[in-house]
Amino acid sequence: MISCSIRTNGRIAVTFSDAAPARIGQRVGVAGDFNGWDPTATPMRWGPGGHMATVELEAERHRFRYWSSRDGWFNDDSASSYEFNEFGQKNCVLNLAVPHAGLRRSAAVFEPA
Repeated sequence: MISCSIRTNGRIAVTFSDAAPARIGQRVGVAGDFNGWDPTATPMRWGPGGHMATVELEAERHRFRYWSSRDGWFNDDSASSYEFNEFGQKNCVLNLAVPHAGLRRSAAVFEPA
């Protein structure tokens, strides 16, 4: 699941979460074009609601996936769209490139109102 909030500096705080009970005790991270696709660069911490990590991103289009120490790469089921990568697998797409004034909250991302 993905939730977003606009910061006063114009960047967007994005919280990525994975509540799958099967991943309790695993190392889980989020990797994407915003961290060089390094699955260890943005580790997700276990807490109420599952594994979670928050990053501040520019208001543009981002691609990402999750990685776990046991399951390997997996996607967020609530992503607004997906696109194939050079390995033939799907990346999640998070489109934050929308005007801030016309945002409304969606289950997955902010979308134009």
